[in-house]
Amino acid sequence: MRVFARRLWGLLFGGLSLLSTAESAVPDEWHAAICQFQQQPPQAQLQAVNQWVDVRVGYVLDTDSQWHTPFQTLETHTGDCKDYAFTKYALLLASGWPVDRLRLGYGRTAAFGAPQAHLVVLAFLEGDPDPLVLDNLGDAILRLSKRSDFELVFSFNEQDVYSGSEARPMHPKRPFPRWDDLRERMRESGALDMPAPAGVAPNCPKP
Repeated sequence: MRVFARRLWGLLFGGLSLLSTAESAVPDEWHAAICQFQQQPPQAQLQAVNQWVDVRVGYVLDTDSQWHTPFQTLETHTGDCKDYAFTKYALLLASGWPVDRLRLGYGRTAAFGAPQAHLVVLAFLEGDPDPLVLDNLGDAILRLSKRSDFELVFSFNEQDVYSGSEARPMHPKRPFPRWDDLRERMRESGALDMPAPAGVAPNCPKP
């Protein structure tokens, strides 16, 4: 377990691997999806986002260490577990999901036999410490405690890094250059644009 955790830590907190691919403007489809998801209750929103991404992205094995933005993933329609997770995370944030109840969870899965590194989205319902897991390996959104095939090592979001799904962040706080770089590129592309104050995304038709 410790060896696996060290390997994950090196992968996540290692040096940057910048992409040279130019990103397009914010896709109209992305904004249209935000308009739709904003109107849904939390659990329905999770299911809708999970399905929206899964049907648009075809799974490919992780062939490089690059971290792609959601729009890069949607432009190619392919990705590994990281690409699915980053896209769902950004879409939920842009649809108004509270940042303090949304994380990316890094661990290992036994879904393929031998344990493999895996990234998922963790969504906390208000007042519930057992998060729901959005995973490209299946359509069902189950609580983390019900995922015997996935062992969470640590989680992270816009605010901090956490051991497992614990409420308190890890200390001392470590630099996270790869995540900082991806967040900056997502912001520059418009993928993390938050809803307007009135709760309606830009260019949404009036109800």
